[in-house]
Order: sequence, then C-alpha cells, then structure tokens
Amino acid sequence: MALAAAMKDNTTLQHMNIGNNHIGDKGAVALARALSGNMSLRILNIGGNHIGDEGASAMAGVLKGSTALQKLYSDDNRIGDEGAIVMADALNVNTTLKELSMCGNRIGDQGVTTIAKSLQGNTTLQHLNVGSNHVNVNGACAMAETLKINRTLQILNLTDNHIGDEGAGAIAGALSENSGLLKLNVSENDIQRTGAVAMAKALEGSTSLQELSLQGNYVGDEGAVAFADALNGNAHLLKLNLGKCDVDNRGAIALAGSLKSNMSLQSLHLNDNHINDAGIVAMHDALKGNNTLQSLDVRGCRTTRIDAIEYLPNNFASRRRPRQQAENSSDSSYCRVCC
Repeated sequence: MALAAAMKDNTTLQHMNIGNNHIGDKGAVALARALSGNMSLRILNIGGNHIGDEGASAMAGVLKGSTALQKLYSDDNRIGDEGAIVMADALNVNTTLKELSMCGNRIGDQGVTTIAKSLQGNTTLQHLNVGSNHVNVNGACAMAETLKINRTLQILNLTDNHIGDEGAGAIAGALSENSGLLKLNVSENDIQRTGAVAMAKALEGSTSLQELSLQGNYVGDEGAVAFADALNGNAHLLKLNLGKCDVDNRGAIALAGSLKSNMSLQSLHLNDNHINDAGIVAMHDALKGNNTLQSLDVRGCRTTRIDAIEYLPNNFASRRRPRQQAENSSDSSYCRVCC
C-alpha cells in the first residue's frame, strides 16, 4: 500500500480520509503499521473499506500508542464482536480519542458490552456511534450501566438496532443518574409504547439531555402523551424527534398543549405520522403563545389544512427566517414548519 509507505515519514498530516477504497484487512494492517508512532494525525476515516476484525485489531494497536488521534471513523465495514472487543481494550488506555464511529458493522451485544465497560474508566471519549449493528437488549443494558458512571460521553447513537422496550427502559433508568449525555439517538429500535413511556418519564429526572430521537419506533399516542407530560416540566430538552412513530391526533393535541407551557424546546419532528386536521390546527393554535420553538416538521401527515401551517402568527414566522427578510421572501417552505 503506497499510501501507508508514504505515511511512515510524514509528521505534518492531521486529517486523512481514505473511505470507500476497499483496502480490506490487508490495507488496514499496512496503514496501522505506518501510523505506529505518528504524532500528527488527528482525524482518520477508514469507513467503507471491507475491514474486518483483523484490520480493526491493527487499528486498535494504533489507538493504544497514539497521543494525537481524536476522531476515528470506521463505519460500514465488516467489524464484528472480536474487532469491537480489541477496540474497547484500546479505549482502556487511550487518552486522546474523542469520537469513535463504528456504524454499519456487525457488532453484537458482546462487542458493545465490552465497549460500554471500557467507558466506565475512559474519561476522554465524548461521541460514540454504534448504530446499524446487531445490538440487542443485553448491549443496551450494559450501556445503561455505563451511563450511570460515565460523565464524559456526550453523544450516544444506537439507531437501527434491536434494543426493544427492555433496553429502552434500562437506558431511560440511567438518564436520571447521568449528568453528561447531551444527545441520544435510539431511532428504529423496535421500541414500543412501554419503552417510549419510560423514555418520556426519564426526561423528568434528566438535567443534561438536550436532544432525543425515537424516530421509527412504535411510540403511539400513549407515548406521545407521556412526552407531552414530560415536556411540561422539562427545561433542558431542545430537540425531540417522534417522526414515523405511529402518533395520531390524541398524541399531537397533547404535545400541542405542552408547547403552551414549555419554553425550552426548539425543534419538534412529527413527520410521517397519522395526524390529520385536528392535530395540525391544535399545533397552529399552540404556537400563538410559544416563543421558543424554531422548527416543526409535520411532513407526511394526513392534513388538508395547509392554511393552518402557512398562515402562522407573525412572531412565529419571523423566528423561522433568520437568514432572510420575511417581507422579501416568497418561499413559504423555508421556515420553522415543514409540511
């Protein structure tokens, strides 16, 4: 691998992106050897390269000896539990990595559990993405135990796994004991109403979480009502995504009611639900007294009341167009409400 050979003597390169080049394990091993002892590289993207456990093990060796690397992206490879375990071992000793993304691999509960345990002692990693893997309830429960201890992790992405209600409940229970996590994504995780309600109730005790996405789960009206109740007493959450969550009018009307009292939420996604005119009108009316919401997504909902979306209160419309003068714009789609 010519690039690996060139890297042996390089002392200035800080950002390397060799994604989608099919280097495989052999290329990853060669690159890892070249990076051994490197003190300049801070960002490395090796995603989409057919790298398996052997290549992951080689890159873990780089992490163990690195005093510079801050971001490692290894998405869309073929890394399984074995590769995740050696990466976790590297996290036990590495003190520079702030972001690790292993989305779209083959990591299951064993690999994620080992990573979670390593984060109980790691004080530098801030962003972990293990979305689109094979994580089930055991992996989610292990991550929940880590969240009770870890105060450094700020962003956790578990989207497109299979944690279910039990996994969601475990993570929800940990949120009340966590003071560091800012963003949590558990979209498309087979979470149903029980897990959604648990997540909603967790917001009542959370003092740090600012963004939460449950898109593509079966939240339903029961879950949406629970989130509405939670928003009435929550002053920290800024973004909530309940798109494609099987929400009907009852849930939408409850959420609209919470917007009358909540003064912190800035973005609400309700796209592709079963909300029709009654729910949309309730949202419209609620926005007359709300001065904080900046983005409302109701695309794909079953409404004929486009007028309720287009003709918004003046104070709402002005907040939706921070980059252009409203009086000079004919674009009614650029703004806080997406329809």
